[in-house]
Amino acid sequence: MVFNLAPGQHENSVRYSLLEAIKFMAAFIDQQNEQARLFCENFDQESLRGHGFTYDDDRDELLVSGISGFEYDLDGVFKEEFPSYVVESQVIMLWAMLERNLDAVARELYVIKGLEWPELKRGKSIFPQYVERIEKVDGQPFSKSTIEFLNANVREVRNALVHGGLREVSIQHEDLDIKNGILRGVSPAYVSEVIGAMRYLAMELVAEHR
Repeated sequence: MVFNLAPGQHENSVRYSLLEAIKFMAAFIDQQNEQARLFCENFDQESLRGHGFTYDDDRDELLVSGISGFEYDLDGVFKEEFPSYVVESQVIMLWAMLERNLDAVARELYVIKGLEWPELKRGKSIFPQYVERIEKVDGQPFSKSTIEFLNANVREVRNALVHGGLREVSIQHEDLDIKNGILRGVSPAYVSEVIGAMRYLAMELVAEHR
């Protein structure tokens, strides 16, 4: 979500909008993780009374939203497989939020500074283009290590998750499950590091010296 970005708004509000967006997204992810944890921990109890859970006494069969417990391993699917998709989707959400807000911030800063907005280059990642434009406005760079982690690591993970297939990656990270160059899974710890890097970038954007 983009916050407080009406055209011509005060520069301070524009700069803080990214930090606000990250704060709200981090809170949403925290709540999402808690709901997923409670669902998995209470799956058996939920099967007796939860939304979409029914039990056929005559057939001695559990159904979840019409899916039969005789036909599928419901515990394996709902408590093990699908929670991993939730974590992976968080990386995708975070990246979409970052790019959308950087676009809004960069464009508004160009308006404030009276600069002409050039078209984004096709065939090139838009993230570094937004970064370069904000750096141009401010006349100084962001933290190199933060930008490199977001651009070279997080962006590649996001692309692998979105495009699917073999999910081939050329990076390594202790909180990613990567085997023979194939991304097999993302951990909550990795998502936390991504949030931390994005928050650091946002804090640089509002630093007094910029």
